[in-house]
Amino acid sequence: QCIYVAAECHTYITDNMTVTHNTTLARIAAKEFLGADDLGIMEVNCGTERGIAAMKDVIELATYRPPTGKARVFILDEAHSILAPGKKALLKPTEDCPSFTYYFFCSTDPDALFSGDAGKALKSRLTPWCLRSLNQEQIGILIDNAAAKYNIPLDAETRKAIVLQSDGSPREALVKLEQVIGGGTP
Repeated sequence: QCIYVAAECHTYITDNMTVTHNTTLARIAAKEFLGADDLGIMEVNCGTERGIAAMKDVIELATYRPPTGKARVFILDEAHSILAPGKKALLKPTEDCPSFTYYFFCSTDPDALFSGDAGKALKSRLTPWCLRSLNQEQIGILIDNAAAKYNIPLDAETRKAIVLQSDGSPREALVKLEQVIGGGTP
């Protein structure tokens, strides 16, 4: 479970991170750390937009400053679906991009993304940052903070069930908390 980061450019990949949820992590990083706003973030579903034409659109937009915010961010979701010509088209832009442009390659199958010559070349531009799921204490603190912030009464048994069922995933824990709010059980 790693994020791969290009040392010289602003290119990241999230892979198979079910505990952190790839696209969610990319959006959070884009907004909170890079200063992008909604107009500066473009999400591409590479499951359907996976050829060279779609990647050329991304490459062209990457050269323009964002209309607002500090950064222009491209979230390439399901990046493992990008076809070889699309990967080739992305090699130069991911190696030499404007200072305000960032790419996030989100994939549940990095082996497919890095397959073939273009995929191997793309991988050679990236460095891994490895992440891990939250432990039970951290999930408990997250649940406690969310419950306190929104004045949600939470008994110890329900809290424990949420912590155990979330399996280290903050998103899963918050979804379970929402289920409890709605009158259900985690």
